[in-house]
Amino acid sequence: MSGSPTRTSTHIHALDRRSFDWTSAGGCTVQVEPLLSPLLHVPGVLVDATPRAGRSSVASAYNALCPWLRALFGRRSAEFLAGLDAIATRLGPHGVA
Repeated sequence: MSGSPTRTSTHIHALDRRSFDWTSAGGCTVQVEPLLSPLLHVPGVLVDATPRAGRSSVASAYNALCPWLRALFGRRSAEFLAGLDAIATRLGPHGVA
């Protein structure tokens, strides 16, 4: 399609509120909502198992564990977190009513 908007590939954690602005040229709208409650940030990072930039000992240890984390956690873990997120976000911005 010659008149279609184009998009660039990016990792999901690099997205922000303007990441889908390119869709407005095609008449689309995008609603932005947080993916994880702040209470689920650490479990989300573990399930994601994507190496992090940085030279700290924590980043190095996490990066070394990523292959194990990917083997341990998978789609079912991500689906479980999504279900927990639905409950946590109903409780309030920090998972507290």
